[in-house]
Amino acid sequence: MTPFQRQVIEIAADHTIYLEGHAGSGKTTAAIARLMRLLDSGVQAKDVLILVPQAVLAIPYHRAIRDAKLPAGGKIEVLTFGGLVLNTIKLFWAQAAKRGGFRANLPPSFLTLETAQYVMAKIVDPLMDDKGYFESVTIDRSRLYSQIIDNLEKAALGGFPTSEIGERLDKAWIGDSAQRVMFQQVQECADRYRKYCKENNLLDFSLQVEVFRDNLWGHRERLVRDYWMKRHPHLLVDNAEEGTPVMHRVVRDWLKQTKSGIVVVDTEAGFRQFLSADTESAAALKSACKVKVAFEDSLVTSPTVAALGDELARALDHYAPQPEENPRDALNFEVRRFYPQMLTWVADEITYLVKNQGVPAGEIVVLAPYLSDALRFTLMKRLEGEGIPVRSHRPSRALREEPAVRCLVTLAQLAHPEWGLTPSTFDVAYMFMQAIGSAGVGRTMDLIRAQLLANEAYPHSSKARLCPFEELKPETQERITYVIAPRYEGLRRWIEEYIAEREQIRDKLRAKAKAEADAAQAAAQIAPPVEVVQPKTRGRKKKSATQEAPVVVDPSQIEAPVRLDHFFSRLFGEVLSQRGFGFHNDFDAATAAGNLVDSAGNFRRGLENRAPLVTGGVKNAAHEYIRMIERGLIADQYVRAWTLDEENTNAVLIAPAYTFLMRNQPVDVQFWLDIGNRGWFERLYQPLTHPYVLRSTWNINDKWTDEHEFETRRRTLFHLVMGLIRRCRKKVYLGLSELGESGYESQGELLAAFNKVLRRLNAPPPAEATPVE
Repeated sequence: MTPFQRQVIEIAADHTIYLEGHAGSGKTTAAIARLMRLLDSGVQAKDVLILVPQAVLAIPYHRAIRDAKLPAGGKIEVLTFGGLVLNTIKLFWAQAAKRGGFRANLPPSFLTLETAQYVMAKIVDPLMDDKGYFESVTIDRSRLYSQIIDNLEKAALGGFPTSEIGERLDKAWIGDSAQRVMFQQVQECADRYRKYCKENNLLDFSLQVEVFRDNLWGHRERLVRDYWMKRHPHLLVDNAEEGTPVMHRVVRDWLKQTKSGIVVVDTEAGFRQFLSADTESAAALKSACKVKVAFEDSLVTSPTVAALGDELARALDHYAPQPEENPRDALNFEVRRFYPQMLTWVADEITYLVKNQGVPAGEIVVLAPYLSDALRFTLMKRLEGEGIPVRSHRPSRALREEPAVRCLVTLAQLAHPEWGLTPSTFDVAYMFMQAIGSAGVGRTMDLIRAQLLANEAYPHSSKARLCPFEELKPETQERITYVIAPRYEGLRRWIEEYIAEREQIRDKLRAKAKAEADAAQAAAQIAPPVEVVQPKTRGRKKKSATQEAPVVVDPSQIEAPVRLDHFFSRLFGEVLSQRGFGFHNDFDAATAAGNLVDSAGNFRRGLENRAPLVTGGVKNAAHEYIRMIERGLIADQYVRAWTLDEENTNAVLIAPAYTFLMRNQPVDVQFWLDIGNRGWFERLYQPLTHPYVLRSTWNINDKWTDEHEFETRRRTLFHLVMGLIRRCRKKVYLGLSELGESGYESQGELLAAFNKVLRRLNAPPPAEATPVE
């Protein structure tokens, strides 16, 4: 422990503390040590709440709690702000329903991002198809749905009415006036969606926050606030800078009555501003705390890496002290002419570090502004060819873009021929490549073999099935090889057995339904019609009616229910993860499969009691889910994808830069690829939303000008660069190519900053270095 950390631990137990400092300065370690001291002093574990903005940021606390020998007294509760909101609504639903205008006689249904997109599609699609809404917007529909949902979340988390969304976007716009109509359409879609959700007791994240903010926590009766504050009189908040104004308001209220509290804040951070993170409202919590402590020294970065960070800060027009160490010792780069040559250099350097320098693979991360399929595939194949374990993480992508998910979806279509969703021959070939995989030299299901097998074994027609290997032409069998044949047959037989199981269940259900229908028909023939007389009502005519016969379902139309999450789980566990198949020892495939199981389960459970929401009724929920995936359903955030199992930590990580920052895990070596790419400092193209205009601090009458955009880019790039540097222990490698991935010359702000640094160090800057052929 450093003297600063010991100071925090020894502060009086009944004080509230505001602890700030750069990433890697030991703040979380000090907060955990103080927590353990409180527990040793007699505070019961059940009295403590640990609150974080995102689940991955709670990992250090989960580990500490797991490893600590805590005294009896319950369990420490660790929640994200979203978890606090959800638990509160579940506990106080009666009050929330009454105050929020919901149907109190029905339970709430909590929507994930994925089920929210499904509901949004029901609102937006008719408007787009029939009335031509969003004609000028050239993005996938799934992205369009998610941006409207994102607007609602920004309003809820920022604390302003959802009715202001369109007005804020419209007044800030300085472009073509013809585009203004789309902001009115955004507002109309958001209003219709919100009305539909309230009428059906559907609560997406934005509505959950709104109900919590206005009807529960913020209600004048204080019932909810008193409940939580009495339950958890000791509060610990970490990474508050990544929180939202609503979260900070809750924390401020809590600190007024807490017996002890500590708020931990990273300075020069706030990487989730595009998700409504607010560093200014986090900094305002300092006034609510009795003791203020600032950590300055880094416990992660080496002196040379810290010096490199100082030089980059100066290059980006921020103050930094003159470094005492040589920043050049922490930097390595070579310039290549073409992008693929740069990737080859990166793979060679990683191989050298792991095999010759003894650097653990888990201490290396490869970062890019965006992680394209080509970049990921090329690097992973090269590193796997060298025997180096590697994994990737790409959140906020469409589920269908994950190879493992596409494989599982194709298998689901083959296993449920009654859907009539016949996959293409290309999809089947792609599935063979992923599912059957490689068993060594000459045993690989490559593209040529996969396409041949798909053409010969899969008759592309309605309700088609894979034919047995023995029925293929002899020359086809030889080209596929008899080594691959057992794996193909194992997969095919599993599908056939699954179909047979469902047919047996279907036949039993049909027989039962037929027996019930026959019994009802016989009873109707025996019993005479019963006249039902309605009671007299003043001012109305007396009505009479004949008792209606029960609705009888045609037994021939009954199908066995489908639980896709169970299907995917069984398929993965019984076949695909077994030795010899494609998902065996594939970390990324296992993660994608696990996320798909969770996604399908959430979709089924979220809509199983909401039959009117599902086209064709709940029985078609699985069918609808597959259709949504094919349309580009954006994946929800799953904690599994953000955490590494103990046995999987020793693998090179390939990820977008912001994804790595949100993991909050330092490494020895970082590779920054394509630093001339403008994606390092430019915002994503999102025509229907705006992360800065949709903030509570934005003046609704202001225009978003080029000056605003430039200043925001510079500030964002500075925070990004410093965040990466402070999570690097030893060295930064720059992947440079004269021509970027798209074939254009690289001229980004990050490259310009490195040019300034190297000129000051009297070293040839990347822009002037001779490329290595």
